[in-house]
Amino acid sequence: MTSQLINKTFYKSFIDEHETKHPILVLAENHLAERQEESNDLSAVRYAQGEVYFHHKDYEAAIFKWENIEGELGNWSRKNIADSYYELKDLTSAEDIYTSIKTDDKTLLSEIYLKLFFLYQERNKTDRTYAILKKALHLDPDYPMVTELARRFYEEERDDQNATELAIKEAIRTEDIQWFHVLKEYVEQERAGTAAPEDFYEVLIVLYRIDQRKFVQLIAALWNHFRLQGSMFPWLETVNNIFLNIEVQPFESWQSVSALYKDTYSSLINGQYYINKIQPIVPTLLVNWLKISVKEEQLLAASAVLAWNEISPASFDENTIHRAQQTISDNHIDAVSVDDIKALIKTITNFGKTNELSPGNRSLWWINKLTEKSTSYIMLAGFHENKLIHQLLGDQILTPNSQAAIIYSSENPAEAHEISDQGIRKITSLSETGEKEPTRSGKDFIEIQSPNLPFDEEKKYAWIHVPSNKNAMQRYLPLADGLLFQLEAKEAFNLSELDFLLNIREQDPTLAIHFAITGKDSLDGSDTVEFLQETKGKIKEYFPDAEVFTFNDHHDWNTFLQTVDSSLARFQARRLKEKLLFMAQILTKDIIKKKEDTENEYLDLINWNKDILSRLEGFIYHYNDREAESIQEITSSYKGLINETEKQMKEKIPEIIRKSTTHMNEKSDFRKIHIELNKKMNEGIQAYLQDELLPSLTRSLEEWLNQAKATLSDSQVYLNEMSDTFNSLYGKEKLKLACDFRIFEDWKRDLGRMTGRAQIEQENILLRSKPAQLFLKGAGKLLGGLSNQKSVLYNQYKKYIENESYEEVANSITRKFLLQFELFKQALEHDINMFYQNPYQEITETIDETKNNIETSQNALDTIRANPEQYTDPLTLFDLKRTQYEWLVKGSGR
Repeated sequence: MTSQLINKTFYKSFIDEHETKHPILVLAENHLAERQEESNDLSAVRYAQGEVYFHHKDYEAAIFKWENIEGELGNWSRKNIADSYYELKDLTSAEDIYTSIKTDDKTLLSEIYLKLFFLYQERNKTDRTYAILKKALHLDPDYPMVTELARRFYEEERDDQNATELAIKEAIRTEDIQWFHVLKEYVEQERAGTAAPEDFYEVLIVLYRIDQRKFVQLIAALWNHFRLQGSMFPWLETVNNIFLNIEVQPFESWQSVSALYKDTYSSLINGQYYINKIQPIVPTLLVNWLKISVKEEQLLAASAVLAWNEISPASFDENTIHRAQQTISDNHIDAVSVDDIKALIKTITNFGKTNELSPGNRSLWWINKLTEKSTSYIMLAGFHENKLIHQLLGDQILTPNSQAAIIYSSENPAEAHEISDQGIRKITSLSETGEKEPTRSGKDFIEIQSPNLPFDEEKKYAWIHVPSNKNAMQRYLPLADGLLFQLEAKEAFNLSELDFLLNIREQDPTLAIHFAITGKDSLDGSDTVEFLQETKGKIKEYFPDAEVFTFNDHHDWNTFLQTVDSSLARFQARRLKEKLLFMAQILTKDIIKKKEDTENEYLDLINWNKDILSRLEGFIYHYNDREAESIQEITSSYKGLINETEKQMKEKIPEIIRKSTTHMNEKSDFRKIHIELNKKMNEGIQAYLQDELLPSLTRSLEEWLNQAKATLSDSQVYLNEMSDTFNSLYGKEKLKLACDFRIFEDWKRDLGRMTGRAQIEQENILLRSKPAQLFLKGAGKLLGGLSNQKSVLYNQYKKYIENESYEEVANSITRKFLLQFELFKQALEHDINMFYQNPYQEITETIDETKNNIETSQNALDTIRANPEQYTDPLTLFDLKRTQYEWLVKGSGR
């Protein structure tokens, strides 16, 4: 019946399958028959009639029939009425009726939700569409078309978030493979919304149980998706947990997932992440990779486990370590190439250059030599004076007289170079290295090229000669393919030599070791053969593959090379990898050392500049004192000189004026005497200034100038001494501190101009409006023509002139005369400041520069120290990769 209610075919329950009458007629007859009954219930018939009218699009008739139906069919009738309004496009009425229905019937509710879904879509009410769809999914996701409609709707709306959530839930709920396929498509098309990695955990677990091939495909899609989304770390946590919680069968093929683990691990340890970032992820990642990988990738995973265990020993349990070691032992696959190691070396070198921590020239030289051609390096060494190198080379090329290691190679042109971290220096004699720049760390070495190296027509060999000490041998043995160890016949193969060589073999099992016995002539002739045989026997006991030579003549060298060539070739490919891996380790150490040296250089630079700054600040303090003292001394002496001149003038001028009475007698014309006397007074003053005062003043000023020059010259001497002191500290001509001596030329010119001639204006001495002078002038005009009155006038004038103070006149003349000298005095301090200006400016600029140097160096040091992981972590990871390669090379057996 439910199906009939949904499809509006309830009316068929009133019609026999063989009935030929129209359903309307049949239902009408049923309606009439039902009305005849005493307890008639027309609801069912009316409901069925409504369905028929609905199917014939007579929606108003259908609504009429469905109205007022109660009971079991009541809610379905209301739903059908809403359907009719929907068909009549009266959507508002339809919505009102749909939403007013209250029922617990899940089927009816699902139908209502679906009808409302389409209604809201048609009315563009997106929010309500979402809401009703959520209700339908929550009510009964198994109801036909609910999940499919939801999927289509979300896709049309480009709602990747809800579409992905729906696919995940339905895949888990139904375990229908189609939903997993939909989910995979979303992920591959980057339409997974903001779904987090952990959202896929359960769905992947379910998929693994039902279809492992699809599981692998979805894993790969998600891996790539989260890598693009920048969510690799959360994804790795999720996928690691998945593989920890599923049983992986040995026969299952996981190549694609293993490759993803491999690539991810490589990206994690390429130096772009800090170790504390990848530490929580890597161990589990490696455990899972080892768990699912096979053949070569299993070897890579095992080597990665063992390498990681060296930098983080507590990362794995004993079973994992044992399995990794067993994998390395059981597989003899050549899983690492020379190109892989070269790429690692290039990565390390570029890291150093990028961070201004370039590796040393020594290391780079060796890397170039090892990679540019296939050459076997044979070390000639021993605990005694190395006679082999002399016998081998004779006098054809330079032979050692230095404590540096020497590498001889068959190359053109014939040259010798000293290789140090400071650079490569061409030398003409080995004595240059010992005299000029001894090997400071014992690590500098010499390269000698000769196109005529004996016994090497094919240029296959190079020879490493080291001083007779263990440290030098151990430093270069990792770069040698073979060791020819010299034994002195008298004490051949003693305990010290044996212990040393056994230790070398333990550390470096692929190094070909052979022996040369020298000094045979020192043995007793009768026992020589027996002694040598006994020595060879002892050697063979510990080194069964070793050859023992006595080197009587040059033919022995040909024999040696022919004999040991196969022992060198046996591990040649592996040996090259080991040598390059050794150099990769040295590069890392170089960069670490360079960083430490850089920090120390900054510290030394900061401390040196602080010391210089303290000295400069103390210097400028004393410099300012000296300048102030000079100003005080020079200006004070000048001021005293001028004051003394002023004093003299104020005393002398009144005397000169008073003595002017000698130019007057009783016969003088007293009507004009005041004019004549005024003139004589000025002439006397002018004569005094020009003939007496100026010569004396000029001599005094010359003495002052010489003294000032001496004082300032002393300052220049002091500055010269300080310049020498600071320049010795700087190690260059940094400071000059030259004062400006041009001021003396300016002073000399100005003083010459001021003392050249005393020219002042005529002073009004007796022509003023003072009462006494007015009286005398009036009396002179009235009585000056009377001879009997001249005596009286003479006495009056004389008395006035001799008794007047003339202070005002003297002050006026003095002021006028000394005006230019006063102006000169006022400019003195400025002039002396200018004399000192250039040194002062140079010192202050140097102080500012020093402060800036301190700040710059401190900032650089702080930058390095602020984030040490920026340097240490990439280098640790590079070394991790090197260690992994070492395990692979060790496991290859080649």
